[in-house]
Amino acid sequence: MSFSPSKYFLTGLLLLVVLAACKKTSSYNAGVLLYNGSWSLPALSAQWSGNAIVSGSLAQGVVSGTADSPYVPVPAGTNLVTIIAGANTLLDKNIYTGTDTYNSFVVFDTSAVSSSPQVLQLTDDLSIPDTAQLKFRVLHLVPDTIKIDTWLVNGTSDSLRLDTAGAFIGKDAGAIASGLQTFTSTSFHGGSYSVKVKKSGTEQLYASLPAQSFLVQGIYTFVFSGQTNGSGAAALKVSVVRSSKF
Repeated sequence: MSFSPSKYFLTGLLLLVVLAACKKTSSYNAGVLLYNGSWSLPALSAQWSGNAIVSGSLAQGVVSGTADSPYVPVPAGTNLVTIIAGANTLLDKNIYTGTDTYNSFVVFDTSAVSSSPQVLQLTDDLSIPDTAQLKFRVLHLVPDTIKIDTWLVNGTSDSLRLDTAGAFIGKDAGAIASGLQTFTSTSFHGGSYSVKVKKSGTEQLYASLPAQSFLVQGIYTFVFSGQTNGSGAAALKVSVVRSSKF
């Protein structure tokens, strides 16, 4: 059998290509989520070191990715994060992200009468909760003094109040971030529940969602956003983000 240098060269070259492709794929080992919680900004775009992390533009009350998989895979390490609304750059900052680290960037307004967007950056704790539990957090992004109770409701007899007297998260995004990094655990057996946000201590309904499935050991972020007297895209709304790893 004759020796063919070109054959071995091509085989080696193919191996290098395969290894490089594997390395490139495995380098996307962190996750990023973007949520447009602003009542005044109809669309957002975002980039991670020059690569788009949302397809097209992100409308009000919408999260990146999908409802069940909102985190977009991105490279860990130091990367430039850019968030843009129209002609305005809301964030243009280098951040360091560790392997298997998940970040949320939430855009919200600090005023109910004029556009005043801020960007809240959260490093999310996505550790799986114990058996027969659910982990959650509530982000109250409506710039008003109203306080809310957040409920999961299954029929008339099975209701779970997740959070009571929740207040607007505040105007200083940096100062409030630490309190929103983690999630609260509560006993839960799973099932189909509607979501209701009510004026605290009353039955006055601010926003709701029809019944959907909530999983045992699930991790969920409930986002209350909009403008108190807003209409259309700026109306009060509640969204549910299933905060699971990809």
